[in-house]
Amino acid sequence: MPATRLALLALLLALPKSAAAADFDAVRAFADTYCAKCHGEKVQKGGLNLAPFPDEKAVLKARKAWRGVLDAVRGGDMPPEGAKQPSAAERERVVNQLAALLDAADAADAARPDPGRSVVRRLTPGEYNRTVRDLLGVDFDAAGAA
Repeated sequence: MPATRLALLALLLALPKSAAAADFDAVRAFADTYCAKCHGEKVQKGGLNLAPFPDEKAVLKARKAWRGVLDAVRGGDMPPEGAKQPSAAERERVVNQLAALLDAADAADAARPDPGRSVVRRLTPGEYNRTVRDLLGVDFDAAGAA
């Protein structure tokens, strides 16, 4: 599985910038056409507003919300019945483009994991004495105790 994500990342990085931008433009156009009526500036059903995402960087900062959008569009839950529906080809193209964008970002994050906060602690007097002995080759009570 990680190998496929790395291959996908390599594929996206190999695309010219204009192709990646064109892909996002298609996602943005899809959202404007089929999602903005219920998830725009004026109405935010489900607390979701897709208007403040003008580019890829904004989408990637809110990856969790866009994963939900992807799942809803992929599953056919959105747009809901009674709303203007995309063709099967449109839906598939946008699902593939959005999945590729999000998966590539996830793969990039996996390649450089967050090590967390480093913890600094004091040495005990015994540890300090042994460290001085190991570093300097001198065996004496450097800590002044023990």
